[in-house]
Amino acid sequence: MNKRLIINLITLVITAFLLIFVVRAWYVTNEKASVSGIIGSSDSDDFTLELERGIYNSGSQTKWTWVSTNDLSIQNMQPGDAFFFRFKITASKAGSFRITLSKINSSLQENTFVRLLENTKYYAALNTTKLYEMDSLGSEVEIFSDVSGTTSLGILYNYGPKEEGSEENVFTLDDFLVQDTFKYYDYGIGSASFFDSQNNIVTDDGTVYDNAELLNNISIDYEIQSIDESTIWYGYFALEFNEELSMKSYKHIDGKVKSDSNLYQAQVLNIKEFALTEI
Repeated sequence: MNKRLIINLITLVITAFLLIFVVRAWYVTNEKASVSGIIGSSDSDDFTLELERGIYNSGSQTKWTWVSTNDLSIQNMQPGDAFFFRFKITASKAGSFRITLSKINSSLQENTFVRLLENTKYYAALNTTKLYEMDSLGSEVEIFSDVSGTTSLGILYNYGPKEEGSEENVFTLDDFLVQDTFKYYDYGIGSASFFDSQNNIVTDDGTVYDNAELLNNISIDYEIQSIDESTIWYGYFALEFNEELSMKSYKHIDGKVKSDSNLYQAQVLNIKEFALTEI
């Protein structure tokens, strides 16, 4: 085998490895999911509301540990990840009420993407790995569904001042928001031990899975029929970064049209408020 052939084979292997790295970049930037809490409010003196997040203890006799939290933000999630919560409801009477999730938004993790200029072309890059070509001004990342780049799916990122009057430029989201890929699974209301036998896989509960709703504009109705047994009840739910909803087919930087969830990488889901209203 001559030296030129050996060099060509080495080059081919390195190129294939780099291509795999770019395609799998999602999994490099999203190593471990993290969740913090939520802000609650109530228009009733008869019901108070707190939020707790669930920590699943695989193989333990006590499957779930519940931790109080006071604002809700999810980041570093992988497609298919589900996050479990419960509302702690303290009631001074029986009655019905509605809990509404609001101020839901999506943002990019800070300092994730940089803009690169190479041979008169601008790119959105993860560190030094180019992921998306930008427009000629380097101000937008537009996503296309075809190889020729004529059918637009929307704007992924805008690039501009961090805030009015700022000289620092950053990437911000536009048409592709991770909040649009989340589903809400309602497990109903019960006691503190209601979830003891439940695992952390949403697909294992057919009724809950089939009745899942998109996260935006979620409201849940609960009824406490009696406080004789207890004045504290819990409303259980899960939030899932849905893999099917996050899969998009689009033109990649190598010029090929492929499907993946990478348009949502490095995004953060924020739910800044929930409210309880008697009905």
